[in-house]
Amino acid sequence: MEFLKGSNPNKEHLYNELVRTRKGCTDCKYLKNPPLRNPSEFEGLDGNTIGPWSLWQGDLDAQILLVGQDWGTVCHFICHHGKDPNKDPTNSNLVKLFGSIGYRIKGPEDSSYNKHGLFFTNLVLCLKEDPDMSKRLLMEPKKKCARNFLKPLIKLIKPKVVIALGKVYEPISLSFGISRQDVPKSVKEAVEKLGGFKLESDIVMFPVFHCGHNGYRNRKLDLQERDWQKIKDYLESRHLEI
Repeated sequence: MEFLKGSNPNKEHLYNELVRTRKGCTDCKYLKNPPLRNPSEFEGLDGNTIGPWSLWQGDLDAQILLVGQDWGTVCHFICHHGKDPNKDPTNSNLVKLFGSIGYRIKGPEDSSYNKHGLFFTNLVLCLKEDPDMSKRLLMEPKKKCARNFLKPLIKLIKPKVVIALGKVYEPISLSFGISRQDVPKSVKEAVEKLGGFKLESDIVMFPVFHCGHNGYRNRKLDLQERDWQKIKDYLESRHLEI
């Protein structure tokens, strides 16, 4: 499946260049970049996208860009043909949360690239060898991915809002030059910051709690929906159509 094309041919060209660079990246040795390591395993699964989550929502003219930490494991990727199952808690809750602010989307298995004005991506774009590797996703590879891929992607798409799931707000903030002393230590503090974080003059990042298992154990979904309302309020205050 191809990404949802933008209205600007130059933007599509630059996006394709960024995808090609990502497919050739070897910076993080303990992670698996599908096109480079055992490519036959991934044939036909690693589409023309910056990462597998963008197969779900990949509008290059998106008003909202959503960032998660990482997509998952090699086994999960192959078993599900490069797409998350709808029933995954993160995915099903994202459908609810986006619905709560006026974006009616389907799960990743049902997505047909309707023009929703959304782009989904992960901070870490390669795959983990096993589930325990979450412990090894330390700040250094996150900083590299933020600098080399996520920041250029955000500057290319120029969304009005970046939604950061969980702690990914940290490396995103630092990559855009926000002082470390101005970056909150806890997700709760980051979520409660009034007005979000200005990445550029017309791009604001709103950190939110992760909506997967661990995230909604820390903050129930009804409270997360309340957190998300500030995103809707921000868009509406700027007369941006949802």
